[in-house]
Amino acid sequence: MSALVASNLPPFNPRKEVVQCSNGTMSALMWSFSCCVPPLARPAFAAPGGADNDTLRNCTTPAIQWNYSMLHLAHHYDEGVTKFCFRDEDETAMIFLEVTALRACLDEAREDMEDVLRQSEFADPQDMSSSLGAPPLFFLRYAYTEVGETPEIANLFKGGIMSITAASLDEINFAHQQLQRGTSLVGETTTAGKFNNSLLFPSKVTQLMSTKKAPYVCAVCAIKSSGSLKSCSRCKVTYYCSRKCQIKHWKSGHKEICGKRNATGSRKSIVFDIEDSEPKLKDNQVHTSVDRFGNMTIRGADKKAREELYEKGGNRFRKAPTAKNVHGDKEFIVKVQPPAGGPFQSPWMCYDGPTRSFQAYIPESTADLSQMFEVMQRDGVQMPIMDDPSVLGYKGYFMAQWEGSSVRVFYDRVVSPQAW
Repeated sequence: MSALVASNLPPFNPRKEVVQCSNGTMSALMWSFSCCVPPLARPAFAAPGGADNDTLRNCTTPAIQWNYSMLHLAHHYDEGVTKFCFRDEDETAMIFLEVTALRACLDEAREDMEDVLRQSEFADPQDMSSSLGAPPLFFLRYAYTEVGETPEIANLFKGGIMSITAASLDEINFAHQQLQRGTSLVGETTTAGKFNNSLLFPSKVTQLMSTKKAPYVCAVCAIKSSGSLKSCSRCKVTYYCSRKCQIKHWKSGHKEICGKRNATGSRKSIVFDIEDSEPKLKDNQVHTSVDRFGNMTIRGADKKAREELYEKGGNRFRKAPTAKNVHGDKEFIVKVQPPAGGPFQSPWMCYDGPTRSFQAYIPESTADLSQMFEVMQRDGVQMPIMDDPSVLGYKGYFMAQWEGSSVRVFYDRVVSPQAW
């Protein structure tokens, strides 16, 4: 493939400069990155600020995280900003980037760029059969640096720089790989610690969700691990990194509550057993739910039905999370949502965040649900039902705590709504 040169390509000139989306307007440049994700996920990427880093970090892959950062870049480029600094929250690594030209990505420039957004896919959101033209192609120079390395790079970018905090270090590493790839596409070789010419373009995202499992947490020292911790042999829900931590926890009070329900004093609460909280589905049925990024969770007893859905949905589907106590004896926040058709017609959904270490369905026969619903009506979040906006649904965020194989939800107060 011949090297891509900015002067050989026409300027980015979409048929519309601003497009009308389902939830507002955005520039065609921003839309080029938003339309790279499946339709179900687009509302979460409507505009910068629509998705928080905790949610991105726990629910999406580095590729989709970088796509969201590029949405930020496009937004600020429309405002005249050309210099950017991308960094993770701990500032372990940074990418300094300056856009030098914005061009149109013509069909003949697509060789070795299989994942680039095609002209037919860069469609008007009000008429998906009508193309907006050739998608954008950013020509730029960038430098990657880690903590303690080449501080002179930052000095070159003083003044007029937009700092963007990436969702994770994995996102920065993914972006670095993409930029190295861009350097090869312009016919050059990457030089470490220096500014390199490169390019970026809207690339289609097929895998939205993170495949990482929610980590186990040692109840004593909070060390996290995906498999090296051992559970308490009695309650099976509290985990330890060592025999020493287990003995310490046992002597400090776990002995009194292991496998038992805690004394809750005057706090109002409900309690349900995780093992009995799955929705009651027939053998040939499955249940799916969709998160804000378009990831689908599937549950159900029929293995064949699940496999057929996986085959149709590809990697957008995942199995329902297996309940694990990643919180130890500490209280944590859960989201509780009664069914839209009526609070006592079917089970209530309940899950923790942001990792969803469990997702359960509280049986509608659970004691004191009516009192909890009154609190939710008074202090919870009201939302119109999609099928009938005149009908209000409710959801609430509450403190909860594991008790053996059960979860106790305290409804003495509603906590602030969470981003997840």
